[in-house]
Amino acid sequence: MNKGGNDTTGDGTECNPFLTVTRAMAFIVDASPTKRYAISIGPGTFTEPLIHLKANVQLIGASTLLTRLAIPFDINDPSWNGNLNVDNRAGFVDLSLLTAPLDFNFTANAFTPSTGRLFFVSINFTPTPVFTGNSTFLSQINIRDSQLFGGYTQNGANVTMFASYVGGVPLPLPQPVITINSIVPYDTQVHLIGGGTDGDVVVNVANGTVPIDPFDLLSFAIKGSLIVNGVAGVVTRIRATVDSIPIRSRVTLIGNSAIEKLDDAAGLGYTPANPANWSLGPVPTTVQEALDRIAAKIAPV
Repeated sequence: MNKGGNDTTGDGTECNPFLTVTRAMAFIVDASPTKRYAISIGPGTFTEPLIHLKANVQLIGASTLLTRLAIPFDINDPSWNGNLNVDNRAGFVDLSLLTAPLDFNFTANAFTPSTGRLFFVSINFTPTPVFTGNSTFLSQINIRDSQLFGGYTQNGANVTMFASYVGGVPLPLPQPVITINSIVPYDTQVHLIGGGTDGDVVVNVANGTVPIDPFDLLSFAIKGSLIVNGVAGVVTRIRATVDSIPIRSRVTLIGNSAIEKLDDAAGLGYTPANPANWSLGPVPTTVQEALDRIAAKIAPV
């Protein structure tokens, strides 16, 4: 489909395309794990009402700069109705998503039980997408090589984000937040791998939930703060490479929460031979923090 298409006379082919995403999505009535569709979208800004993304349909743009969708999306469509043996997949590639809401909720789908995987590859998100899952096995979200100007919110579900950047909002405007909420009765998994964020990562743990596990921060730089609002009855353990952990003043761990430092090839981790040498404050956790603390104690020459 493209700006030269026609929703009345078009048939969805390259030579006779549709004009709108709405028409192209409605035209697909038999998508399945064994018969997946791709909607190729040309350059331009497409402004349309809310679209229910169908399972096993992928929207592919010309590039993040050229294809811009001012369209809200959700997954409230019967095609997501499945079971453990249905491999539903859908997503977006090489385009920009400009308009809220972007609400991908596997638990509120009117056609439950809903299962599947969502893929976002080379996507610019302007609003904050919300991902809500009914199981980390049944609800999986994969974000790759993307920029999220508004952060993202995760309620349960299994989110993996590779080589992506959360930010780009000019100061002094508020920086985007990654919000991770555990929800009853489902489990939650988090994998933030490569890239980073200009804002905070905020984790909210509810009583009675399954522990967030795994929770991985692997070479994911947090420019803001890491805030874990944990509870006593639920263990929250974050496994992080040292280059993912903000300096101690920007780490808040509440409740039964802890950070497990992973070995790092750059050798940034620091464990003092004698912790008593740092009796005037918390023990530093990185070489840089130790050097900064020592420098602060030395009078200028």
